[in-house]
Amino acid sequence: MKRIIVGEEKISKFIEEIKRKADEEIKRIIENAKREAENIINRAERELERRVEAKISQETSSLEEEDKRRVAEARLEARRMILEVKEKAISSVFEKLKSQLREFTRTQDYVEVLSKLVCEAGIALGGGELIVEVNEDHKNLNINWDEVARTIEEKTGKPTKISVSYTHVSDIGGAIVRTADGRFTFDNTFEGRIDRMQKTLRLLAAKRLFE
Repeated sequence: MKRIIVGEEKISKFIEEIKRKADEEIKRIIENAKREAENIINRAERELERRVEAKISQETSSLEEEDKRRVAEARLEARRMILEVKEKAISSVFEKLKSQLREFTRTQDYVEVLSKLVCEAGIALGGGELIVEVNEDHKNLNINWDEVARTIEEKTGKPTKISVSYTHVSDIGGAIVRTADGRFTFDNTFEGRIDRMQKTLRLLAAKRLFE
């Protein structure tokens, strides 16, 4: 049982490290965008002041309205730019995350993490007859599937048997676990986990953007 427990600790630490790096990357990119947006607005406001000072009195009213419109447009453009950079920042974070995960699947620690991912999915599905789908290149990983099944059985209280299918389930790693009758599926590939993390990271980016 020690292998599964160690795997749980490592995947938790690994995910927390990913979130920490994502937070730092999003903060850095968005802060740069905010500074650039402020520069755009400041330039527009300075241009307004310059034009107002140079105006002939009888033209002041109409020209001031035009300059106010230009400043408003500059503010809208700055906001649009920040939102665009936020999306690019998030995309950049996810690409870096995927790259890190690909490297991680080549380490010995990945064996423990994959065991944990299957356990997590199996417990969520309630145990029983389960089909575990993992990538073909995982055939040589030293995973004790009987031990994984026992862990699921202990957590669910239901006799559990695992059948492993080696196929292409992910461009990175992880597993898809299905009930034998095909009624329920738990996607615990790294892509699946990233998709579930996106909402959290997008909220994080929004917080960094508007704080």
